[in-house]
Amino acid sequence: MNKICVIIPVFNNENTIKNIVIEAKKSVGDNLIVINDGSTDNTTQILSEFDNLNVHKFPKNRGKGAALRKGFEIAISLGCTHAITVDADGQHFCEWIEIARNECEKHPEKLLVGARTGENQGENAPKKNLFARNFGNMWIKIYTGFALNDTQSGFRVYPIEKMKNIKLKTNRFEFEQEVLVKSAYGGIELGEFAIPQVYQPKEERVSHYRVFRDSVRISWFFTKTGFRKIHNVFVSELKSNTTPNKAAISFSLGIFWGIFPIYGFQTAAAIISATLLKLNRPLTFLGSNISIPPMIPFLIIAGVWVGSTAFPPKVEELPNVQALITLFSENKKEFFIISGKYFIIGSALLATAAGLLAYVITYPICKTLGQRGK
Repeated sequence: MNKICVIIPVFNNENTIKNIVIEAKKSVGDNLIVINDGSTDNTTQILSEFDNLNVHKFPKNRGKGAALRKGFEIAISLGCTHAITVDADGQHFCEWIEIARNECEKHPEKLLVGARTGENQGENAPKKNLFARNFGNMWIKIYTGFALNDTQSGFRVYPIEKMKNIKLKTNRFEFEQEVLVKSAYGGIELGEFAIPQVYQPKEERVSHYRVFRDSVRISWFFTKTGFRKIHNVFVSELKSNTTPNKAAISFSLGIFWGIFPIYGFQTAAAIISATLLKLNRPLTFLGSNISIPPMIPFLIIAGVWVGSTAFPPKVEELPNVQALITLFSENKKEFFIISGKYFIIGSALLATAAGLLAYVITYPICKTLGQRGK
């Protein structure tokens, strides 16, 4: 039998927290946990007005991730199997708790995200929030294989009983990405259900998300996760399937094909060539993933730049960047012909240089990893 609680992390939300707690208690009674994340406004006083409210307060602000981790810890100690998380800024309506509860009963084994894909989608949504949402969606799909529409949503159902052995470390907004990735790696399926999108008017909105700072944190989390995955693949292959030299050559070959301008056929070319050359196919495939969607625009720009640098254009053809911009607005066909030529030539040169550089860097690393694995 599932025991469901609600966890509300709160930081300086004095204008909304009272009503949210009142409404949440109507749904779950005493199975409500509030984590006061070092609030300095009247939030602490407001929470003290409630009887039988399970409140834990941090002396100083530690971040949403730290608050949720503490909430999970308390919920498990109370015998809860699932936790519904509700933000304290008024974006989540407590009547949605019943929707989340029903979804939990249908899919008790899943981590479920309340995706803002229902009514009012896109209305009043700040651009910084939409950017963060799409950014997170893309990387979660790459790392876990699960295609979610709203990985930034804080309205979720967590199967905390199944998650109790998953080590979660981040403290702030990157936590909501970390918990998805590590849960998926831990064998927990990800899912979602639709909720409306609600944003208060700008003058009433209390948001603690900072575009640059928190985007950097999220990017750093995904970067570390990516390097960890690459490290683990190398260690695994070096232990039983290949030598340091072959590992470096295999990975470098993948880098070459990942940049070479045959988009749509790069993976096939990498695997076929690795097979013919009797190299390590998993490492070749890993290297070819340099052309994942987020990298493609940078690889295209780099290819055009290398091509135009290696073979400087004629003055009347493409004298400078401003001429290229003018050409794009006046004659797109000619623009793509000229740019395409430099892209093909430049990408081939870039692929060769990157492959050689990858070998130079990767070989000593593989040698070290191979010696550690003995």
